[in-house]
Amino acid sequence: RTPQHHVSGAADVRLVGPLSLRSIPHAARDGAATRESRMSNLPMSLLVLLALLGTPTAFRLGPARRTHTRLDMQMPGRRDVVHKVAAALIGSGVLAGFGVPGAQAEGGEGSVDTRGLQGITVPFNEKPLSVSKFIGSKATLVVNVKIDDPLSQAQMPELKLLNKKYWRQGFNIIAVPTDQGYFEPDESFMVRAKIYGAYGFGQFPQATVLDKIDVVGTNIHPLYKYMCRALPNPNGLKRISLNYEKFLLDSEGQPVRRYPRKYSPAEIEKDVQALINGESLPEASDEWKRMWLSAETEGERSEYAFRKNVNYF
Repeated sequence: RTPQHHVSGAADVRLVGPLSLRSIPHAARDGAATRESRMSNLPMSLLVLLALLGTPTAFRLGPARRTHTRLDMQMPGRRDVVHKVAAALIGSGVLAGFGVPGAQAEGGEGSVDTRGLQGITVPFNEKPLSVSKFIGSKATLVVNVKIDDPLSQAQMPELKLLNKKYWRQGFNIIAVPTDQGYFEPDESFMVRAKIYGAYGFGQFPQATVLDKIDVVGTNIHPLYKYMCRALPNPNGLKRISLNYEKFLLDSEGQPVRRYPRKYSPAEIEKDVQALINGESLPEASDEWKRMWLSAETEGERSEYAFRKNVNYF
């Protein structure tokens, strides 16, 4: 039941054999019901793309697997094959809804007027698009993500749950990967595929994973330059210092609250509810204050911290 792939020439990539759930290596090897269920919910086009990777480690998370993932993509011809398949699927519209603006998801609000973000574009599928396409009509959470960070396993499911609960009321989430800080070996389209496969997060427009950008340093992207200048953290630092820092934006794209790395997305729910209802944010909790103090120390010691002239410039 293993799919057979036929490659005949640089531009000809097609699937000629049957693709079953058991042909995905890690699902076949582990046989876990939860993982089978998760994979069965993926678009067939994405299953094809992941199957082409051909190894269990290609979908694993965590620093211990990072080297294997890079080697998988460096095998002769594999990177070219995956690139061509991804480009073909995106170009044909097969992946509409997974990451292609243009096919509006049910209940989506479309572009909204965001005066504070006016003129800012963000990269998505290697194209610059107005950030307004990704902003919720009532509220938006912007978070910098890193697949190999162990915190992903706690943060991403909660982000998905929060988005699922409120996106129909105008709440969107923008996830932002970057090469800065702790190294991210995968290219942008593969980061999107892995996050969607592992957590079911990445359905345009309510939950979008952008292409990689600089979130700190000399070439900081205008989106992060704007948010960081508009709302320094409680420790007085403007730039972000760790993965999974979060900015909550209101309906006009103005940052109204900022959250530290380990602050649970579940704890942000009351703030999201307030913006959806057009109310003022509730007073920040003691836990929020305590975690920001903890983040200051972590930002100096953690391997996942952004350190100038070490892992960004």
